[in-house]
Amino acid sequence: MKINNAIFDVGANNGLDGLGFALLNPHYNIYAFEANPELISEIKKNKKKIEFFFKLELKNYEIINKAISDFNGTADFHVSQFNLCSSLLRYKFVKTKKKITSDVITLENFCIQNNIDNIIHLHVDTQGSDISVIKGLKSYRKKVHSGVMETIVKKKDILYKGGSSYDQVISLFNQWNFKIIKTEFNNFEKKEINVYFLNNLIHKNKLLKFNRFKKRFINRIIENKTNTKDYFYMKYLKLFRL
Repeated sequence: MKINNAIFDVGANNGLDGLGFALLNPHYNIYAFEANPELISEIKKNKKKIEFFFKLELKNYEIINKAISDFNGTADFHVSQFNLCSSLLRYKFVKTKKKITSDVITLENFCIQNNIDNIIHLHVDTQGSDISVIKGLKSYRKKVHSGVMETIVKKKDILYKGGSSYDQVISLFNQWNFKIIKTEFNNFEKKEINVYFLNNLIHKNKLLKFNRFKKRFINRIIENKTNTKDYFYMKYLKLFRL
């Protein structure tokens, strides 16, 4: 039986990260989770743009219109006037455009249902509820090779009601043998960081092909801003993709 090595893009937004993972890691199955139904058509449109540019089909990419948390069931999902702020949690400073009922599933439950053997990379950006996504791994935390999540640095700066801060992430990761290898600020106010981590229990973490340069390249395709250099880079990637 073929091993199901997966990459999870939780809080896929416009699909940029997950589509990049799918393009550059064809031997892994990419599952993109996005609870906001308004973004699903945008992800599909961006997928078609990349497939057209590369003249191939991303058969290893799947979109799941569900929210991910530490419970299974349904919950209110707050669709913001700015898509980037939409969340299961209510944003303190941005008005909710509408509230919808979303299906919610844990990553553990999803892994069981879909026979996931390894989570090669876990990319989480769910606007305030990232730690709940991580907790929802439960027993499948042992299957995670690497990941990145977003968190507020200090508790006083939490933007979402019920959100978490960096000290809570450190505490959980210490319990789970997740090693933080890097943090970086992701806004000018320096209140929010991306936390990159590895699983200490897995001695040989699998390599993931996707970096900032390639992310900017994928973004130019999505925004219809490619240039001549991008065309030649596309040819190069197609040669060495497999």
